[in-house]
Amino acid sequence: MGTGPSFRSLGVDMRVFLDTLPQQALNTYEGQCVPVNPRVPMVDDMQQLMRVAHYGQAAVSRG
Repeated sequence: MGTGPSFRSLGVDMRVFLDTLPQQALNTYEGQCVPVNPRVPMVDDMQQLMRVAHYGQAAVSRG
C-alpha cells in the first residue's frame, strides 16, 4: 500500500506521540467498538498497541 512499517517511519514526531499517547489510548478505550470485542482491552493494552504502531514490533520487543 506504500505505507511504512511504523508511524515513526512515516514522520510522526516522537515527542508529539509520547505527549498525546495517554489521551489517545483513553479515547480509544472509550470508543464505541471496545465493548463488542470478545476481550475488552485495558488502557495499558491500548498504549502498548500504539507503541508498536509507532516504533514497530521489533523495537518494542527489544525493550
